[in-house]
Amino acid sequence: MSEEQKAPASKMVCGILAILLPTLCIHRMMMGYKQWWQRLLLGCTIAYPVMIILGWIDAYKIFTGKMTMLDGRDLV
Repeated sequence: MSEEQKAPASKMVCGILAILLPTLCIHRMMMGYKQWWQRLLLGCTIAYPVMIILGWIDAYKIFTGKMTMLDGRDLV
C-alpha cells in the first residue's frame, strides 16, 4: 500500500459519524476527501441546518454503497 493510499474505512463507522456528527465532516476525512474542512467551516458558521441535512445525505449514500473512498475503492 502506497503512502498516499489509505486503508478502506469502515462503512458502519463512517455512516454513524455522518448521522451523529454531520457538521464535523469526520466521515469525509476518514474516506480521504481533502476538502472536508471547507464543509466544516461552512457548517460552523452560517449553514448549520444545511450541514446536518448534507451529513444525512452522505450517510444514506454510504449505507447504500453510492459513496466510495476518494480513490474509488469501496468501503468495508
